[in-house]
Amino acid sequence: MTTLEAALGKALDFLERSDIGWNPATMRLMSDSVSVDGNLAVVPYSTIAFLDTGDYHAHLLGNNPVVVDLGTGECRFMGCDEEIGDY
Repeated sequence: MTTLEAALGKALDFLERSDIGWNPATMRLMSDSVSVDGNLAVVPYSTIAFLDTGDYHAHLLGNNPVVVDLGTGECRFMGCDEEIGDY
């Protein structure tokens, strides 16, 4: 079973390999907002500017959180039609 700390690392690795244009200089995981639903961790992320200032003009729009399966460590983006609890 994957720990929550390891899940954050897996989510970060997943984002770095994705095609969303992850930039660690301007983006950060929202580790204090991770939700766990059963065996899945939902890991949101946004811009550092938004997270540090709360300025919604700097917030990412349309970015789906990363879902980490705590049993297998597999990652994927959360679907637009999913809600926490729909797994």
